[in-house]
Amino acid sequence: MIDISLEQYNRIIEAIYKAPMTGNWQALIEVLSEAMGGIHTQFFGYDILAQRQVSLQCERYDPAMIEVYAAHYYDKNAWLPGIARSQIGKANYSESYCSTEELIKTEFFNDWIRPQEEIGGGGGIVLFNDGGRFVVLGGNIRFRDRDRKERQWIDLLDMLAPHLRRAFQSWRALAEAQRVGQGYQEALDRSGYAVFLLSSDGRVLHGNRSAEELSARGDLFHFDAFRSLRTFDPRANEMIVGALAALRAGLAGRVPDVFPICDKEHRQPHVAMVLPFPSGSETTVELSGLLGNAMAAAMLVVKDPSRGSLAGAHLLASLFGLTPAETALATALADGLSLKAYAEQRSLSIHTVRNQLQSVFSKTATSRQSELVRLLDRLGGR
Repeated sequence: MIDISLEQYNRIIEAIYKAPMTGNWQALIEVLSEAMGGIHTQFFGYDILAQRQVSLQCERYDPAMIEVYAAHYYDKNAWLPGIARSQIGKANYSESYCSTEELIKTEFFNDWIRPQEEIGGGGGIVLFNDGGRFVVLGGNIRFRDRDRKERQWIDLLDMLAPHLRRAFQSWRALAEAQRVGQGYQEALDRSGYAVFLLSSDGRVLHGNRSAEELSARGDLFHFDAFRSLRTFDPRANEMIVGALAALRAGLAGRVPDVFPICDKEHRQPHVAMVLPFPSGSETTVELSGLLGNAMAAAMLVVKDPSRGSLAGAHLLASLFGLTPAETALATALADGLSLKAYAEQRSLSIHTVRNQLQSVFSKTATSRQSELVRLLDRLGGR
């Protein structure tokens, strides 16, 4: 059982989906470290053919040891061959990369891991591997904490895997669009999202093609006399105003999570997220011609429910108040796992799992597994 609160889970999901828009993966590994009680976390890439570190972001490591790693140990990391052979999108224990018996014989362990409280446990998840390069998100756990934390860490990575892969693919798509000169505007148009660039007071400074089409429909958004964006859903208006207020106050961590926007007819809601605008980045330069002298403070990203959700199973949790355990169960059922198989996988009694399922039914106003799976499909939870 993963021992994290719903608030912590929401913060992790928020950090995952903000990372590709802001380029800030450091925020994600920080919140992961905190949720797991202070384990060492890292996000890095490695060029297998050139045998060189491509990037490295980390949390809770001694900065001096990171400098030593970058200078001397990046190519002596005993886990690298095992990571390179790992399945993309599947969490693995560090033991599967290199056995502890072999690890403790290495220079890497004795000169770099041992001095850092023997952080030889843990594991990671490969997000990309083209045969020549890979990118992995991982965590190191002290040997003495293995029994208490390692299984939880791997289970958490497995639960987050679909979100991590979607976010990383979005990040690569935006980077590729910039690299080949398509520009950020075209990248936004190709994203499938309606994206509004907002000033700090809610004025629309720019919208991509999907945003313009959504506005033209007239059943979801309208504008006041100051060109500030408004919806026909009072609760959604409160969420947008609250998010902008939090950003003005420099409190990005308090920006509301994924929320629904209902149209005039109260049909299936669109889903939305407010993200800080990535000021000071190449994106800002690319958009300067679109915005003139105006300063964008936030992006309102809106997804048509018929095309899936912003955060998959996380949306189910946000809209219906599911706990992480209930969300994991709903996702597993949507993936075709039986209650018995799920119980065995999580080392839970079938009685506990059935109680969790009844709670999910109650919160989602469903009464059968088939109804729950259809709901999750509509929200893009697979």
